[in-house]
Amino acid sequence: MGIMSRNSIIRSLITLGILIAISCSFVNLSNLIPPAATQETFVAITASQGGELTLPDKTVLNIPAGSLQNDTQVSIRKVVDTGIPGVQEEMSKVGAAYQINLGSSSLVKPATLEIPFDPTLLKNGTKPGQVFLSYFDEVAQKWVFAGGKVDTNRNVVVLEITHASLWMPVTWNWGAWIAVLNKLGQVGIVNWIQAVQLLTTSCPQTGNYVKVDSSQELNMIQGCVDQEDSQHPVLRIVNPKSFYYEIMPISGGNGYPDDTMLGPGDDVKFTASTSDPSPLIVEAQITQKAGWFLVIHEIISMLPGLDQLGIKSSQVACVAQRLSDVSYFASAVESLLVDHNGAAAAESISKFMLDANAVQRFLTAADTCDILPAPTWSPEGIEQIGAAVSTIMSSSDYIANYFAQNSGAQVSFKWNLLRPDSSPSEEELGFLITTDNGNSLKVINADGTGERELLNFSSISEFAWANKEAKIAFIEQNTEGGTKKTQIELVDLPSGNVSTLVGPEQTPFKLLGTYFYFHDIHWSLDDQSLFFIAWDGRAQGHTIRYLSPVSDSGNQVSLPAQGSLWSLDVSPKDNRLVFRKWWNGAIADSLESIGADGTEAAVILQPDPGRMISSPKWSPDGSQIAVQDKSSIYIINPDGSNIRRIADENSFKNQQGAYVPMGDLSWSPDGKWIILTAELKSINDDDIWMVSTSDGTVKDLTNSPGDVETNPSWSPDGEWIAFVRNKNTIWIYDTSTNEAKTLLEEPSSNSIDKLIWKP
Repeated sequence: MGIMSRNSIIRSLITLGILIAISCSFVNLSNLIPPAATQETFVAITASQGGELTLPDKTVLNIPAGSLQNDTQVSIRKVVDTGIPGVQEEMSKVGAAYQINLGSSSLVKPATLEIPFDPTLLKNGTKPGQVFLSYFDEVAQKWVFAGGKVDTNRNVVVLEITHASLWMPVTWNWGAWIAVLNKLGQVGIVNWIQAVQLLTTSCPQTGNYVKVDSSQELNMIQGCVDQEDSQHPVLRIVNPKSFYYEIMPISGGNGYPDDTMLGPGDDVKFTASTSDPSPLIVEAQITQKAGWFLVIHEIISMLPGLDQLGIKSSQVACVAQRLSDVSYFASAVESLLVDHNGAAAAESISKFMLDANAVQRFLTAADTCDILPAPTWSPEGIEQIGAAVSTIMSSSDYIANYFAQNSGAQVSFKWNLLRPDSSPSEEELGFLITTDNGNSLKVINADGTGERELLNFSSISEFAWANKEAKIAFIEQNTEGGTKKTQIELVDLPSGNVSTLVGPEQTPFKLLGTYFYFHDIHWSLDDQSLFFIAWDGRAQGHTIRYLSPVSDSGNQVSLPAQGSLWSLDVSPKDNRLVFRKWWNGAIADSLESIGADGTEAAVILQPDPGRMISSPKWSPDGSQIAVQDKSSIYIINPDGSNIRRIADENSFKNQQGAYVPMGDLSWSPDGKWIILTAELKSINDDDIWMVSTSDGTVKDLTNSPGDVETNPSWSPDGEWIAFVRNKNTIWIYDTSTNEAKTLLEEPSSNSIDKLIWKP
């Protein structure tokens, strides 16, 4: 029994030692855990029913039924200060941080979080209503504004949340924010204004079918090829700056992209059509509306909680609509865009920020337009920023200087699929040259090779290339011994043989008005007839004649169209003839037509005093006629109906001034464009212009100040335009790349008077 008592005592001592050790362990562990960390709760929540977690300090997390993805254990824990990531200087802590953990689940619908704040921690007169919740972004490694509704009676902030994170109540540290802005305004404002540097790698500039021409982008906009397609590529325009632009199409398509306001980082996509003439040019302009948006955006971006890309254009538009009568903004816009005076713009913005009533309207508009930090801003805080004039002045000065030099830019999309070798080697051009010794008719391959002379006569006035036959008809006019000789001749290209078709008509040249001459020669569609106008000085009248067949020089037929007839053109549909008739007595022109057999004569436009018609031209399908009347270009049906003006004296303008059309109208083979020469009267400058037949869009193709470009001519496939520059150089313009190159240069003593593309 003694032994048993001893064993019992030993067992009791061992048990007591263990209990003491365990007790000591609990005491040491509790000493290691700060009391604040014990505010933690775990709740097993069923997704279908939801649940609520609460802490003693009024922190509540309410998870409604159906908000969790699956059943899980949820926890919320108050975190000690040493475990809280640092808060950036523009924010101030006004309470504890709380870690939410959703276990193996996530939120598919919002949960409601209530976190208390300590009003005694508010600084600089900040009101309790300016407190908001923020969460720590693990990727960005910074606290991010989240917002929330403040209950000032209970001193809590209530917010619907969509993710588990580390949450904390904060408010803006206005003093630190002002210091940051001031420093930024002094040393880095250019980087701030140009903060949006986008899409250098995600913005393809070229593809198999489209190429972006960035030569006129001026670092203001970017063009991107989003989706390759030989017929309908998807293109994109991007604003990589912190400005606003209005973008609009200039040429290339009918209505794409629509006129659009692009804010910082904004883009617009559209589907193009490679069947439209290349290039498609889109222009960006800093308009008054864009300036208005910019001023509002700049004010918003100076306030805490948003960076340049955090402000949506739709929000700015919403605010602008509600503050369209604010004179401060209007004054700032005028100073920036018109006067290029940044100091004056800064003064207007500062006055706005110091006007309590104006700021209150601004805050109300910002709140209405869902600009998230708006409820946390205060008139007092904005007044602080308004007093920091150096910041506003630095940014406004930079903007004003930028605008003074870059008010607009262009991006061009060029189709790259029409001719991969970029060389029209299978085509030919014919051209007539006036030289010291007479006139020379030459042909050259359109790739610049194979130049050869066909004829060298004393006076060749014009020529016409047969549509299918390898023949050229030409008019020769000479004066020999006081006699004017005029005749129509034919050259066979393969052999070089020349034969006379009409004439020679010879009359005494010394007697004024007693001679013949021919002009406006045209082949019929089948090359079996040749139309021309003959003027008889003795009868003081013109007649339209034709040879049919061409080989029978004696078979001249006169059509019943007489008077002062000019500018003959032959329909590609049925050989119907259109021409201009001058009425001397009325000092007016009429536009008339007649069938190739002399029947169905018609007046398309009646003579009208002051009417000056030139260059009537049939459309490629023969359904319409283009004509110039004074400085306007019209399109009209052959029966005189549906006349419409597609361009007028105000259409042909560029930075050099206003140009006057000179005729020489030429339809593109697809009928979508007309090219012509227009002259700048003030200086020696003629340009080749393109006019859309659908909407009158006008483009200066050559735009080469001081140069004279004439004789524009389309290639049969519509891919190339040939023209003459400065009378002695043939250029060829690639419609797929919007580029021109020299094809042939004659000596300066020679003058290229006529240029025709082989049909």
